Amino acid sequence: MEFKSNYDVVILDSGVDTAHPDLRAFSDIDCVALDAQTSVPVRDAGDVFGHATAIAGIIKREKPKASILSLRIFEKKDGFPKSSEEKLLQALSFIDRNLSVKVINMSFDVAEPMCMRELTQITRRLADRGVIMVAALKNSGGITFPAALEWVIGVSIDDICPISQPLNSRDDTVINMVAPPRLLRVAWQNGSHKYVRGSSFVCANVTAQALSFIEEGRSGYREVLAAFREKFPPITQELSAATGQTANEKPAFTIKKAAAFPFNKEMHSVVRYADELTFELVDVYDVRQTFQLGMDTNEVLKQACPQNFTIKNIDDVDWDSFDTLILGCVSQLIGLFRRTDWIKKIIADALAHGKNIFSFENISYLTEEKTNRIYYPSITKENVPKYRDSRLFRTAVPIVGVFGTQSQQGKFTLQMLLRREFKKLDCVIGQIGTEPHSLLFGCDYVFANGFNAVIEIDNRDQTLYLNDLLRRTCEKLPDIILTGTQKGLVPAVFNNMRFYSRQNYAFLDGIKPDYAILTVSVTDSVDYIKRSVGFLADLSCTKTLALVLFPVSSVDEKMEEFKQRRILSQAEYETFRDKVNAELDLPVLFLNDEHLGEKLMQILLEKLTKTPETADR
Repeated sequence: MEFKSNYDVVILDSGVDTAHPDLRAFSDIDCVALDAQTSVPVRDAGDVFGHATAIAGIIKREKPKASILSLRIFEKKDGFPKSSEEKLLQALSFIDRNLSVKVINMSFDVAEPMCMRELTQITRRLADRGVIMVAALKNSGGITFPAALEWVIGVSIDDICPISQPLNSRDDTVINMVAPPRLLRVAWQNGSHKYVRGSSFVCANVTAQALSFIEEGRSGYREVLAAFREKFPPITQELSAATGQTANEKPAFTIKKAAAFPFNKEMHSVVRYADELTFELVDVYDVRQTFQLGMDTNEVLKQACPQNFTIKNIDDVDWDSFDTLILGCVSQLIGLFRRTDWIKKIIADALAHGKNIFSFENISYLTEEKTNRIYYPSITKENVPKYRDSRLFRTAVPIVGVFGTQSQQGKFTLQMLLRREFKKLDCVIGQIGTEPHSLLFGCDYVFANGFNAVIEIDNRDQTLYLNDLLRRTCEKLPDIILTGTQKGLVPAVFNNMRFYSRQNYAFLDGIKPDYAILTVSVTDSVDYIKRSVGFLADLSCTKTLALVLFPVSSVDEKMEEFKQRRILSQAEYETFRDKVNAELDLPVLFLNDEHLGEKLMQILLEKLTKTPETADR
């Protein structure tokens, strides 16, 4: 069939009934569908549901001279409109190859695109050509696509919008335009009319307005969106506050060479995995009171690491050998020696020598300088998306989390192990860390929620912020997302609030991992392990795939202070494994196993490579 190659608007929907009384006077509406096998356009038989006729009627009411192509991607099945990601991609690709179009209207949503990479690529390509894309978010529910893509104008409804204002903008990367949920009389199927409300129909209003902006000389996504914000400002200043990366979300500086101080527990991972850092670690410093000066880091860690450093005295710093001082948890040293003056002097000297400081904890009380050369993880109200209508993002990208029954069980070690294994497969890895040093290893984002963490928001906002970190991580189109938490998931006993980790609950709500690796200790009862596995399943539908036994125990398990630690034997591991397997059908692996990475990957790949018919998702 013949049709034009230039249109003001393309409607991807259910097909338009051009014989409808509201539309039959217009001769500039063409209707086609695409052959599923050849992508060749064929004449559309009309509207299979009524939805697209309503969209076309709204656009024509506001822009009667607009030329429209209705490209049907929905069919009627079991009384409901049905489509697929494949049909959407087919239609967008057809537009990209064959048409010159100003605005594409997509009054539908996809919750968890399986073809996110392809959807991202084709929509970005169209945006680069100057095509404006307008899409509706689900009326009630989460963050949906293609509306949530950065270069697509996302449209929603909002009860707080005054009825007198037809549209309002939002300074947000997901929801760009909103309108009150007004009842509208629209054209429908078979010449009828219907009263409706919802983001789908507001989407048509936004499409018509976008066309007006283009006619006024605005071009491209950014200019058109700016025009919307000028003409339809947000209701309140609070809602117009910018979202996204804040000043302290990531360092304002780039690290090329760094020195680490002090060499305590929190710094061990930095040295243990120095080959995974995104910069060169040149020196490790400590204080003489720890009796570690002159020792090799391998000796202290009791293992052969890829890089070995001689621990030097912080009083003899070679300031010319690095650009950034990595400052560990100095509050522990302050508490131990009851002094702050020498830590203040180290910080002052570093700044005086023009060095950056990457701190694991808040050090603002140790210096009066306000400078972007100091970074420490902090989470404040500024980080939380200001307007999302409580919507949460979900992804089809598999998310694997490492969790534990207690603190200090090698959870970060397991994350690094999995990271290395997935790198061997050339996977694009997304990672959200909870350790304060996570960014040093190239994690996409950090939500530091351990010792001395700066978290100034409640659990609800933590969930929203974490979920936004997940959404932004997915913008890099990862093949896999790795994450994990600190502390134990559930309290072993209920007599002290210290045993409750409500931040972990917010973490699970925001990230919602698909699969978990659970670290356990030899002192854990099987009942406690079962409660932890059940908690993951009940709270976030997370399936635990394996348990990993931490290989260290205390000599006297009854001692609460100054425990002497020892390495578990293979026989002790096997005894523990058999005890657990008598009641719980899960693989129990040993953290000391030199083949642990291969075994975990075998378990994960078996699950991740299942066909859609058999996968848990």
